[in-house]
Amino acid sequence: MVGALGLGLARLVLPPVLFYFFKVTLRLSPASTWHVAVQATCVCIISADMCAAAASSTLQDVLHELCNLGQPKTTRKEEKPLRKETVDGQVKSLSLVQPVYRGIDGVPGSSKNCFGCNGENLYIKVPLGTLVKENGNVVADLSQPGDEYVAALGGDGGKGNRFFLTNENRAPVTATMGQEGQERTLQLELKTMAHAGMVGFPNAGKSSLLRTISNARPAVASYPFTTLNPHVGIIQYQDYEQLAVADIPGIIQGAHQNRGLGFAFLRHIERCRFLLYVLDLSAAEPWTQFQDLKYELEAYEEGLSRRPCLIVGNKIDLLQSRVNLPLLRERVGEKVIAVSALTGHNVEELILYLRELYDSCIDTDLSKLQKPLRW
Repeated sequence: MVGALGLGLARLVLPPVLFYFFKVTLRLSPASTWHVAVQATCVCIISADMCAAAASSTLQDVLHELCNLGQPKTTRKEEKPLRKETVDGQVKSLSLVQPVYRGIDGVPGSSKNCFGCNGENLYIKVPLGTLVKENGNVVADLSQPGDEYVAALGGDGGKGNRFFLTNENRAPVTATMGQEGQERTLQLELKTMAHAGMVGFPNAGKSSLLRTISNARPAVASYPFTTLNPHVGIIQYQDYEQLAVADIPGIIQGAHQNRGLGFAFLRHIERCRFLLYVLDLSAAEPWTQFQDLKYELEAYEEGLSRRPCLIVGNKIDLLQSRVNLPLLRERVGEKVIAVSALTGHNVEELILYLRELYDSCIDTDLSKLQKPLRW
């Protein structure tokens, strides 16, 4: 009998007392037609009552009954398909997000009280730290792993003829159409999620330093503004902890007034737990760089400059940098670590001190019963 099914018999006659086994694979096309594939494997069980009802039905009718086996014979509303935006830890940018998404349509019902197929939910995966905006207003902040936001709802399903069946009207011809789903225009904005944010003026060597301490490979050149987008590098420790360091593009004076691309750069610092002020030790009076950077951060957002921080004096391999280093330590009240991104001098001390700042932030989050950021 199974072999006969494989040959595609037009009619299927089953005795009401026997059980027949076969696997049926169904796929609904957009045109609401059935595509049937029958395989000779004993997977599906048909009950005796089902066989009796299908004794004189075509194969397609049997498949209709199979799909409604165990379902109540009343018309119901279709569930609303959703369009959701969900955080995926494996997605790191918005480059794969398409400009237009359309939900998956449901399928209308058919004869013999068959229900229509619900539309499937559509999930759009976005990276951690994504802001969802509508008309410039923030409607969702997806800052935790697994966060979801329902961007649009599908319409309610319509009512078939069966819904209007009454004692007075035994053959209703009335039906209602399903509703249209929502249509919205949303803006997605990514704010870099990292433990440490490297802040500095153009050409201070931030990208070179990130290449030295992590596995990131941002572009490096001898001219300013080489980095136009933030890069995140991961420092891996022997106990398998991972620390994320973000290379923020160079900040200029007046960035808090949106000069240049001030806001586009400064917004990525908001989510960093602690800051690394990368200074060019070979420049004249490098302590003025530190003062200017703190001023720009505080003017952009109150309290931003008061976060835990570390001053990194770069380019210590140059002669002028060795002269300026003791002067810098006298002028600032923060810890200063002198490194060379070119030669790798003193990089290990920097990595170990970053771990101390990282552990301190984790302990603070746990004490506040907050879920710490982990990569």
